[in-house]
Amino acid sequence: MTEESKETLGTNDEFSDDVTKKNGTLGKNDNDPGDPCYSHEWSILLCCVMIMAFFFWILFIVRILQKKKLDLNGLERLFIFLGLCSIVQFGPLLSAALHAGHGVYHYSQTSCKLMFYTEYGTRHTITFLVMSAYLYGHLGLRHGFQSVDRRLQENTGWLALLLLAIECVFGMAPAVYVDVFPFKTRIPAFQCIWTLSLDLSFSQTVSMEIIERSFSPYLVPMLIVGLAEIFLSFFSASLVQLTRHVTEPGRKSLLLIILITVSTYFALNFMYSVIIVVEYSSKISETGVNNSTLCRAKWFSILVHQLWFSVAPAVYICMARLIPEDVAKVGHDVVVIIKSRLSSVAGSSSRSSSSSGSSTTHEHINRLPSC
Repeated sequence: MTEESKETLGTNDEFSDDVTKKNGTLGKNDNDPGDPCYSHEWSILLCCVMIMAFFFWILFIVRILQKKKLDLNGLERLFIFLGLCSIVQFGPLLSAALHAGHGVYHYSQTSCKLMFYTEYGTRHTITFLVMSAYLYGHLGLRHGFQSVDRRLQENTGWLALLLLAIECVFGMAPAVYVDVFPFKTRIPAFQCIWTLSLDLSFSQTVSMEIIERSFSPYLVPMLIVGLAEIFLSFFSASLVQLTRHVTEPGRKSLLLIILITVSTYFALNFMYSVIIVVEYSSKISETGVNNSTLCRAKWFSILVHQLWFSVAPAVYICMARLIPEDVAKVGHDVVVIIKSRLSSVAGSSSRSSSSSGSSTTHEHINRLPSC
């Protein structure tokens, strides 16, 4: 979500085109006075969207606590982790909104590193949880939801450690390379920049941002899920096709929640990913782009991107009432019934063959001449 990295200072911050100059001072752009990006208005809308998302996640927690038996299924465990990661990522986003729209510049070196570590790392943990929900649907249909839920329950701690490891892998590099820089203003101000102590070229920092802001969290996972669905559709085994054949209401609602969550996640993030690629590609190729139009489109894409954090819990709250608390057992019972029917069919066929064989032998014995 960086608007412009400075070629001289390596500045990297959220939405900073309209508040940061190339000469290392803070203020309005003299060539485009005022607020060409309408950052103040956009930042207020962004705060409203974050408050709405926070409200829906609270309703989700209330819905979980209202269950008669606090026996969480696998999807509920994934959604709880998803809610925690969503709330965590609101911190850097709120800081960026205050910076761009309200002129708040009070960063320390520690806060810059922590903000970038959280921002870059959390978006990858959220993507991992979304893809885990997709995988949960496939495994539940093939092996029974009770079996998958039991495995998730036994390995919840390992899942938490895995999420921390993913955040560390993708958030550590930006945290190492970011630093704080004092700017010349009437009021002392400090902004996060790419560190001056390391020899980082402009193309290196921009390439890293394209990968970590667009490709690795959104475009590549979206391509993986899309290709997997297309490939499985040739065998009538895609999640969409399997959901159509499910008739049990509770299990169908569970699968619909997964499908809506995964599809809306990539759909609402697609615009943001494309704008990031266009923005930084134009900087590398030094192609002239209307900065005012680009930053307004970027603000809009970020609002759409953040709307998903309200859509996900809202979909679960609306459809979870159709899911019985023993949905895992229902899914397991369906698998057991199918297996028992197959075994009974095999057993009956073997018994019929053995009985026909014994009757043939008996008739043959009757035909033998007596002594």
